[in-house]
Amino acid sequence: MKRGSRWKSILPWVCVWGIGCGPAGVEDETRTLSVQQDTADGGVVLQPNVIKGQVRFTNQNPEILAMLETDPRRLALVRATSTIPGGYQARTELRGLPGLKEGFDFELSVESSAAGDNGILYTVTPSWMLSFNSDHAVYTFQPATGVKVRPVSQQPEPTELNFQECVGVVQLQWGTDETCAQPVPVFDVYWDSQYQGQYPSGRLNSFVRGGTSGKTRVLYRVGGSVYTDARTLTREVAWNVACDEVVKVCVAVPGPGEMGALTGPWDILGEQPRVERLIPVQSGPEGNVRIALATGGELRAPASDPSRWWTAMNLIPGDYQQMYGRGYLRTRREFTWFSTPTFGPVTVVAGRTIPVSRNEVGGQRYPFVMRPAYIHGAVRLADPYVAAHPGASSSLQGLFFEADHDSNKDGVPNFAAFFQGNRYSTSLRAVTGNGWSATSFSNVFEPSNGELTSSYEQVLASAYDVPRTWTQERLRLGFWTQGYNRVTRPGAYDPASYRHGWLDLAQKKSPSALLGPGQQHRVDHEYCFNEVQLEYSTAGQRFFNPSVEVSGKFKGTDWRSVAADYTVSGTMWGIPAAVGIPEAEAITYAGSSGSVRLALPQGDYTLTPGASLVNGSGKVNTATFQPVQFTLGCGQRLKLVPPLSVNLHPQPSCATSGSVTVSGVVKSRPAEVDRIWYQLGDGPEVTYCTNCGIDPGFSFPVTLQTCGNTVKVFAWSAGLPTPATGFQELIWDDPANGPSCGNSTCVNHPPVALCKNLRVPADGTCRGG
Repeated sequence: MKRGSRWKSILPWVCVWGIGCGPAGVEDETRTLSVQQDTADGGVVLQPNVIKGQVRFTNQNPEILAMLETDPRRLALVRATSTIPGGYQARTELRGLPGLKEGFDFELSVESSAAGDNGILYTVTPSWMLSFNSDHAVYTFQPATGVKVRPVSQQPEPTELNFQECVGVVQLQWGTDETCAQPVPVFDVYWDSQYQGQYPSGRLNSFVRGGTSGKTRVLYRVGGSVYTDARTLTREVAWNVACDEVVKVCVAVPGPGEMGALTGPWDILGEQPRVERLIPVQSGPEGNVRIALATGGELRAPASDPSRWWTAMNLIPGDYQQMYGRGYLRTRREFTWFSTPTFGPVTVVAGRTIPVSRNEVGGQRYPFVMRPAYIHGAVRLADPYVAAHPGASSSLQGLFFEADHDSNKDGVPNFAAFFQGNRYSTSLRAVTGNGWSATSFSNVFEPSNGELTSSYEQVLASAYDVPRTWTQERLRLGFWTQGYNRVTRPGAYDPASYRHGWLDLAQKKSPSALLGPGQQHRVDHEYCFNEVQLEYSTAGQRFFNPSVEVSGKFKGTDWRSVAADYTVSGTMWGIPAAVGIPEAEAITYAGSSGSVRLALPQGDYTLTPGASLVNGSGKVNTATFQPVQFTLGCGQRLKLVPPLSVNLHPQPSCATSGSVTVSGVVKSRPAEVDRIWYQLGDGPEVTYCTNCGIDPGFSFPVTLQTCGNTVKVFAWSAGLPTPATGFQELIWDDPANGPSCGNSTCVNHPPVALCKNLRVPADGTCRGG
């Protein structure tokens, strides 16, 4: 390779039209590692170094050693967070530990070069975990602070840490009396707000640092079900525990005493309930909760028929601060999941079943006899490049609608209990306080006209029909390759069509309105999309699950010549794909190259790329890289090949003359660009330069044909498998001969240029010369 030999060690360098450039990478749900930009204008070089260490308990007490060995909670988490400079993180998870008597070892790849030879200071914290999803710690070791990590050139060997602590045990036992001779099963135990799990044995070993003391609020649940008889109770436990000491505390569980109940009707006027309704009564004495649930069949329970009313039974007497209603309405793509805002308090009286209601003008009013309000509007997702190029594709063709997966054809999604909670579902969500409503819309993306066009109506339910300020929070575009799960493996997917992740688009222009029963508010979602393909490569390390975190916005006159104001956020994954499968197997799909493809609407963007990297010892760290900023127009195509990217200066897609100047820059540092060339449509290649240098600019005139014109700019360096590309669609509709470009948004509508200087009658017809 005659020039740019360093580029092979560079991770993707991302530039898009006009605004800026930066490095590529991704994010995994479990571990995070940041890297820095090599130079002010150059590429991003991944320069990690390693923190490794041992985590050990020094206990000698055989009773505590047996507890450590047999405790079923066998997960460990080690975090590293930079302090000087800030902003870099690493995280590693250890699963299925054989027992904690022998402790565990860890290894973390962390950013080492962001501060040059001075290195980076980290705080490193090991924890023993119950669940990584909630990050509730069973035990957290004293953090190691001021841990310095320097570049490998300055510090060839890893930074080594040794954590050693002696624990004591507060052994909680629950029983029917103060002796705890008769155990009581307990569930959902919290120790000082940290979830500890469920203990049918009635015994929990809580590990604390030896030689410490304190007071801890312990919350626990007894009883079989929150729908029927569960009770939540609390106990403050004072403890003083030495190293290797076991302190036993008996918690006598009181009897339930006489209970009360609440009841009432459920009727959403003008709508037909589906699947189930759910009415939680919560924040009662000692945090008690009860849920009234009805499923299947006829879910209406009108005020005129008390025999069908909901009932929350076996409630501890006292005040409950919050109630709300949750349910499902409509079918197919209009299937709606909603939750009313909370209200309260409501009072439960021992020995009585009390209807929840209040007196208003006109008589007694029940909270869940509701006449909803509505948010409605248009949905238009356009990608004009596809219409102008038959056979081209758009990520919008891969939108996932959960409502389309209905195995029994009853109009209700297969996963109705999770509808709109599935982050990959295309949906609209409106909120007011802690109430919300989520629905979807019909139709699919049509390549023939390059659009998905639809409309929606969102049901907004408020207890007691109280007027609320509702906000259209977002339109989520979900991408989930059909059938992707823990059973289906990555090899089953076509790399060209694989899409996985989501984008959230939120309108800032009039997204909110105060709405009472029956009132409506309109919020439209109309966007023009571009297609971006990020190519990933590494040297010496394999990776899988490349991803991009998206943050963007647009404010101004959009592609329709209409004032627009919206934000964009989300995460997309690419190939090699190994989402949702065990890490040991995911490693087998790792490679040295891959890509992420995504559709982004017009706007200014910050991308945070990354990937799950496999180090030399076969361990996995997830790396994220410095954000990249750029601007996108309408219907553009961009392919980024590290270290090159073609950065086209933005210009209106509707050309104002038949000759335009196309300009921009190819970001390439540290590589040199061997050749830049361009094409108009499928016309001949025109070489702009050879031996173009580092980060070369370009500028050339193009004479446009009538209507659609695709300007393609290519850049290449020796050793690259393919050139980096940037495509821009330009439309020239000559006003001298009137409208000629069909349904294009650039059509010159009557009166046209041929009618200039003539009197035009009301019907718009040109008469005379």
